[in-house]
Amino acid sequence: MEKILDVIREYAVSSGLKLLFALILIVVGFAVVNRLSRFMKRGKTLKGIDLGAQTFIASFVSIALKVVIILTALGILGVPMSNMVAILGSAGLALGLALQGSLSNFAGGLMILIFKPFKVGDHVETKEGTGIVEKITTLYTYIKTFDNLSIIVPNGTLSNSAIVNYSTEPTRRVDISLRVSYTSDMTKIRNTLLRIAADNPLVLREPAPQVYVLGFDEGTVNVALRAWAKTEEYFSAFSVLTDAIKNELADIDIPKPQIEVNIKESRGNN
Repeated sequence: MEKILDVIREYAVSSGLKLLFALILIVVGFAVVNRLSRFMKRGKTLKGIDLGAQTFIASFVSIALKVVIILTALGILGVPMSNMVAILGSAGLALGLALQGSLSNFAGGLMILIFKPFKVGDHVETKEGTGIVEKITTLYTYIKTFDNLSIIVPNGTLSNSAIVNYSTEPTRRVDISLRVSYTSDMTKIRNTLLRIAADNPLVLREPAPQVYVLGFDEGTVNVALRAWAKTEEYFSAFSVLTDAIKNELADIDIPKPQIEVNIKESRGNN
């Protein structure tokens, strides 16, 4: 027991200050890095960069600086750098095999920032769901749905799957379909739909609204109004047009599905 205590005293005298300095470096260094990360997100350092890129860069810089701090602390403790490099190489290989998914997500995040299939604030549709992009981090993209749910999607998944971005173009076409009977006055229907679109201030004059006959079903004619609106006003334009069409065409005969049943009477031989 005395020998153990002697070893502890000797280590405390020889390496106690180094250990103290290393701990102070880690504590203070991490605190400074966290403040720097918050400053980068809120300050003007990355002001001219896309918001998603700002979040990604801030996260990456924070992780990289913390790794440097840990390596410096190990150097203060006297860990040989050659051994450290060998250990890091082996650990990196093991981590690379164990964290293939995370590395794929990191690479996916870089691809998203470089090619910009979407950015923060865009309305996107993925196989995981539809909503507004809230933020893009080193590993995940956060999407807020219209019913206030949060979808956290790995960047690797997004970079390797189809994405519908509704915010890319400044305008979007509003398609409203309805069914009318074969006996309906098609000229009246066409003129009414075009007038409804012309009276709607959310509908753009160019390209001009158009009405098409899409096809024929059993007992019905399929008609569609196609008008254009600003992307940010799409849902409002769709709602207003739908309400107006319902009110204006209330007297138009819209046939309901019918089923004809024939009953055959079976008579037995008496």
